[in-house]
Amino acid sequence: MMSRYADGHSLEYKSYSPSTSPRGRRYILQNLNYKKKKQINLDKSRDKEYFDIRKAPPSTGSVASNNSTSKPVGTSNKVMPTDSPRKTPREPPVYVSPRKDIKAVKTPRKESPEKNNTPMKNDKNESGKQTKNELGLTPRDEYMVTKLYDREIIYLKPSEVRYTHDQITAHFQDGRSMISTFIALLYGRAEIRLGGNDVPPIEVMQTDELDGGKSEKIWYVVNGNRRLYVFKRLEKCGALTTMQVVARKYDSIEMDKHFLTRNKGRTVSITNDAAIGAKFVKEVSKWKEWKAKQPAQKPGVKGKSDKGQSNPSKKQPGLPSQTNKSSCCTIS
Repeated sequence: MMSRYADGHSLEYKSYSPSTSPRGRRYILQNLNYKKKKQINLDKSRDKEYFDIRKAPPSTGSVASNNSTSKPVGTSNKVMPTDSPRKTPREPPVYVSPRKDIKAVKTPRKESPEKNNTPMKNDKNESGKQTKNELGLTPRDEYMVTKLYDREIIYLKPSEVRYTHDQITAHFQDGRSMISTFIALLYGRAEIRLGGNDVPPIEVMQTDELDGGKSEKIWYVVNGNRRLYVFKRLEKCGALTTMQVVARKYDSIEMDKHFLTRNKGRTVSITNDAAIGAKFVKEVSKWKEWKAKQPAQKPGVKGKSDKGQSNPSKKQPGLPSQTNKSSCCTIS
């Protein structure tokens, strides 16, 4: 087999590549210099063609559209990267003199004698209590009930009003027990009236029902089943004859919401105190003993006793207070 070098070529053959000849080397260097010059010129052109985008006018058409009407950024907007935008000159500060405090001259206010005689909103009489009308209501309470809520103040016997619940608890929503409220009303320490810390009157509605085959108008309590129970206990022992109530206009929806009795409101049971009836009887017996020891009052004088209590500010030992008697209910 013939060798590849049999034609006389040895390993040290003469190469004709461009890099080995002087002409080839010059060509390569020239080409490299050309590329380097081109890159240098490109960098210079980029530095010269730096545009300030903030000063460029906004284009009205699409960026990719050829029919764009936006004008190219001109040479007037060309700035160098190191340049900063010009600052507008600030206006010189204006000196403002401090304000002088001018005190107004107080002139005496002239008041007509008619205005002085007219009662104010919270005007009170000499005794320190607000004036009350024939129903025992202050002007504010009368306005709140009659005008604002469109209700009426009337007087009824506790036995004339029926319950709307079958079961009640022995404590009110504020935590007070019915026994303590019964004792306070029994001895005249609290009143049945609107406002204050006393016992407020109950709210009632009148309905037309068939009772015993006859059409009768019956009063039902809408708000205050526990208070009605206490008032009926007071009427039973003879301490209360009539009470003040707030009469509301009949509303079937409101009545259906509160009407939970199954015996037409004649009786009610107390769930959480089985011995409350005995407690009421015990307190009534104590009250009758205390009342028997009281001196007889003079005829025609109410709320005052004999010489034993000539000074109302002093309390006799062992006797409950009789001050602040109710004006809304008749205490025997």
